[in-house]
Amino acid sequence: MIRSLGCARSVWLPAGLGAQAALIDSDPKRYFRPPYVGASGWVGVVLDTRPDWGTLAWLVEQAYRLVAHPKLVAKLPPRDAS
Repeated sequence: MIRSLGCARSVWLPAGLGAQAALIDSDPKRYFRPPYVGASGWVGVVLDTRPDWGTLAWLVEQAYRLVAHPKLVAKLPPRDAS
């Protein structure tokens, strides 16, 4: 889900247990708790501040793994431990 909050463009992603807090604590200018879905563990990633696209791609993949049907997840390569 891509959103625009004020002038910042962001993407909101479901995150695993504890990931939301860890990401926000690590870089509160880049990661945030989005309204409405933040209480369910989703994390927002600001795109206007030159994000690390490799990290963002990894977060998107992890989010997909959380919500995709198990048959679809089984078709993916094994999780990257990074």
